[in-house]
Amino acid sequence: MSERRACILVVEDDPFVRMVIVDDLHEVGLDAEEAGSAAEAVEKLQGSADEIRAAIVDIGLPGQRGDALVAELRESHPHLPIVIASGYAEDDLRRQFGDDEMVAILGKPFEIDGLGAVLRRFGVLESGKD
Repeated sequence: MSERRACILVVEDDPFVRMVIVDDLHEVGLDAEEAGSAAEAVEKLQGSADEIRAAIVDIGLPGQRGDALVAELRESHPHLPIVIASGYAEDDLRRQFGDDEMVAILGKPFEIDGLGAVLRRFGVLESGKD
């Protein structure tokens, strides 16, 4: 029987960017659950919270900004590692989430190596995979 791969929730409204992130995750041995909006992300987490090991969240989401989604996820899932992937001002995000050890910020565009390092730090990705 094969070992089950960790699943990452990818919350990104741009289908092409989401596809690239999902492909990168598959390349390092992780599965992905996709959401194109904050509402879809909340719904997916409610249905699969035990399976999802981390979330990658874009800031510019339709309906609700990603930073508001991160705050909501933090309340409902306090131990879920969250990677904020954004082209927005990183300094503002660091001020907002800098005290939370379970939140990391990656500026867009990012390489899989940077994402892999963050996921290893959170214990989601094993060393040597990236």
